Amino acid sequence: MRSIATILLLALLCPRAEAELCFTEPRAFPDLGLEMPALDYAAPDTVSMPHAESFLVTKPDGTRHLEDRYDTFDLWTAQTVRCRWRDAFGNLLVIARLASVPPDDPPDTLSTRIEFENRLAELAIKPEDENARNIAVVACAPVDVFEQPVRPRRGRRRELEALFYYQSTNQSASVWVFRPKAPERGVKTDWYMAALILSADENQDSASARFDEYFLDRVRSLPKSLLTPYIPSKQPKTSRRKAAKDILDEGALLKRDYRRSIVNYDAWHATESGDVVVVDDLSPQWHDSFVGSLTNELPRLRAAYAAAVPSPLAATTNIAAVRVFSDRKDYIAYVGEGVEWSAAVWSPSRRELVLNLPIAGPEELLKTVRHEAFHQYLAYAGAMAESSPWFNEGHAELFEHTSFDRDGNVVFEKDPAVAEWIHANADSVASSFPAFLYLDYYDFYSGTDSQRRARYWIAWSIAYFLEVGAPDVRFRPFASLRADYMAALVRTRRADEATAKVFTFDKLKLFSAEWKKFWRK
Repeated sequence: MRSIATILLLALLCPRAEAELCFTEPRAFPDLGLEMPALDYAAPDTVSMPHAESFLVTKPDGTRHLEDRYDTFDLWTAQTVRCRWRDAFGNLLVIARLASVPPDDPPDTLSTRIEFENRLAELAIKPEDENARNIAVVACAPVDVFEQPVRPRRGRRRELEALFYYQSTNQSASVWVFRPKAPERGVKTDWYMAALILSADENQDSASARFDEYFLDRVRSLPKSLLTPYIPSKQPKTSRRKAAKDILDEGALLKRDYRRSIVNYDAWHATESGDVVVVDDLSPQWHDSFVGSLTNELPRLRAAYAAAVPSPLAATTNIAAVRVFSDRKDYIAYVGEGVEWSAAVWSPSRRELVLNLPIAGPEELLKTVRHEAFHQYLAYAGAMAESSPWFNEGHAELFEHTSFDRDGNVVFEKDPAVAEWIHANADSVASSFPAFLYLDYYDFYSGTDSQRRARYWIAWSIAYFLEVGAPDVRFRPFASLRADYMAALVRTRRADEATAKVFTFDKLKLFSAEWKKFWRK
């Protein structure tokens, strides 16, 4: 599928008197189990991953781990609605695989991915269960539909076992369900939904005829040999000794669902390396160079993050999920208002880094990734508790300015201009520590650009001292400061209390003296 910018360009180069619904030639969609056309002159209408809520789980032996839980309806929707395309004229096509009914849970019921996965068998729709099929359609259709469908005038199709139409109060929408004939004898396929919402400029009669001829008449089931292998989760164990394994399975399911979110879009790719998974719609040139660098560097960076800022948790569902957009407009539409100025952002609720590759190339973006990926690591390591700006932004700046030597070791670099500013203002900066260390994010980010920049520099100077200078202080009084901070943050879930834990009056006095000594050199 093309990017939004390419679609708009095509629309300008090929002006029409009126919008005309068009479809591509049929192609295989192994994830769906279908061969079908897609909407032409279209780009993916990207749906975000289910938003997570974090829970700190303490076991009888005292160990703790972070557990992500999701609204069960959101998990079902992500499993069911497999692709959405919007064309240059505003027409929207939504395809869903109706393998299960939505869970009949109270609103806002939360579940882990493993718990939900193990409910799918009981939620499965049997091909002959029309009531379950109707419930699924009503739940996932992009418009309100009447629960009982009608048979179309031409209900028999060469490749379809059954076809129904669902009426809607939205005159520009049509919702169909179909069950393809299986290539293998004695096999029954799943039900599928195809929902089409037309733009105001589209001629409805003409569009309906084209959808009938160029989509419904050309969709068919794929043979089993061409289907995408399903990756099941392992059954949760009741034994406490297996609990850590279950947590790792949760991460594997997150990676699987992350890949599945883009698998039906031919311009998107998914790449994995260890606990890193990247999805992107970059051109082949930038995909090979940038994603290659990303998947090579991020695992090493994450190991360096953990060495510098160890987590007190026994385990987490911690993976580095990264989504990269080639088109600026697509990136802004996805991240939303408030951060449209950015090139990269850590989205805690989605549990992903979202990036936009600039036209100039990836070098500056890789620096930003080192910064934002630390925010991602720290969120998991601190059980999603909000940490202090001096700690969070200081270490993010520390890792932004790093490189790797020939042996693969992290080298922490100084910006000469920043180091000179810290050196010249060491006394006044040190005297500000009692207030600076307790700034919240509003105060940290407020003020003029120069004031905000100075706060970043001070936070960086603290993190740099803890990493580079503190190990040389006699008796190493700050050796466990960062680990102690993380332990207090997870225990209290309050950034100010964590700061107070590591910076008692005497410890702060000693720290200020040693910090000044280091930066005056």
